[in-house]
Amino acid sequence: MDLNEQKESYHRDLRDAKKMQNEKMDDSSSEIDMQKMIEEKENAFKAEVAKLTAEIDALRLESKCLESELSNESDLLEAQLLDCKSDLKSQGRKHRSEINKLKNTLEMQRSKEIRLEGHIKALEKQIMTMTADYEDRIQEYLYGNIDTE
Repeated sequence: MDLNEQKESYHRDLRDAKKMQNEKMDDSSSEIDMQKMIEEKENAFKAEVAKLTAEIDALRLESKCLESELSNESDLLEAQLLDCKSDLKSQGRKHRSEINKLKNTLEMQRSKEIRLEGHIKALEKQIMTMTADYEDRIQEYLYGNIDTE
């Protein structure tokens, strides 16, 4: 039952009490009883209003506390989110740096491999030339000795 309904109920009771009062004007004790009843109803109504007002104030206070907690929690979560984003950016830069180092190392290895292959070919050519030169000398020596005999 809300406050307006209670108020209307008390007013009806008050009117009923006044009607009864009019009907029993002769009886003064009845009038005193009516006044007591009216006072009791008014006091009960005031007590109910005070109780509901206190409940409303308590709910407002609780609402403010919850809003404050939510605000603090939101601020904390936003700070954590910023930290995570910062860490993510840092890790991204670190990974890109590592990838670039690996690419550079791979390029150096390829370059070294190409240089070594070129050096191997040069050495093979030199060995072939030396072998051919030695074969020519041996043949000259062998055929030269045969011719002189």
